[in-house]
Amino acid sequence: MKKVILSAALLAATGLMSFTFVAQGETVNTSVKASGKIQVKIKNDTGADHKVITSSGGSTSVPNQSGVTTITVEVGDTIFLYDGGKKGAKLFVVEASMDGKTVMLSDFI
Repeated sequence: MKKVILSAALLAATGLMSFTFVAQGETVNTSVKASGKIQVKIKNDTGADHKVITSSGGSTSVPNQSGVTTITVEVGDTIFLYDGGKKGAKLFVVEASMDGKTVMLSDFI
């Protein structure tokens, strides 16, 4: 029985040492997000309040002059104006290059 307990303790200690070695190694910078989603920031500089809706169905208010609104979407999603419960005019299609960047609403209206 002592051998089983000693073996289990040795195995656990080896696992912790391996984890410690990885944790002390160099940091790897990755830009791929596990969920496949990106964040796009929208600044409403149009002078009027607007709501936008994504092709996947999420709607977000983009109030006038309130700073920047961040939405989480997938690359290839289309952003539309929200028109009383349905999709209105198409604004733009989300591209990977938009991740973390701010787009001006007036560029698309």
